[in-house]
Amino acid sequence: MNTQDETQMLDAVSRWLERDVRPKVRELEKNDTYPDAMVQTTVPDGTKTETTVKKDEIAWRDPLSHTVENIGRTDLHALLVELKRR
Repeated sequence: MNTQDETQMLDAVSRWLERDVRPKVRELEKNDTYPDAMVQTTVPDGTKTETTVKKDEIAWRDPLSHTVENIGRTDLHALLVELKRR
């Protein structure tokens, strides 16, 4: 990647966010191995989705209002990038 590409990419960033999401202590039924992190996302209408987050995973999501709960046994550290609206 050249300097111009890096500059254009950084110009598109609105803000950087860093989050640590600690797990709640609870047992998972009949499971002897645990993923890097398991989170539950809840959107304003109450819909909940469980997602496994792998170590060093990169993901893209369109903007939405939501809350995240770490329902696994592993701490989750995330670097979030919000893009500028164009």
